[in-house]
Amino acid sequence: MFRLIPRETKFFELFAELSTSLTAGARHLRAILEDPHDLEERVKKMQAIEHEGDRATHAIIAKLNTSFITPFDREDIHRLASSLDDVLDFALKMKRTTSAARRSPFSLRAKKIRSSSSK
Repeated sequence: MFRLIPRETKFFELFAELSTSLTAGARHLRAILEDPHDLEERVKKMQAIEHEGDRATHAIIAKLNTSFITPFDREDIHRLASSLDDVLDFALKMKRTTSAARRSPFSLRAKKIRSSSSK
């Protein structure tokens, strides 16, 4: 069927990629909080996850800049992509801070934070 206004589905695919990276990053961070071993290797894995999220965010912004018609408001697309990327950046920052500050099992406070986030 011919459409006068084209349907743009690429944004949804890119948001799915970004949310997959975000979910992987959150799961990885949770695993580290539960068992902080092999921190250097895990930091590298977290960085790779964060770079995938950055790639998806940049693709969303690039698509936004070249699209005449968007599936929803441009500002909302930009805000959503930036916010999701900020969460992933924060998880990486927390991971780096945690690995730098703690080379041993986590304190009681960190365990309490971890247990409250799983509820």
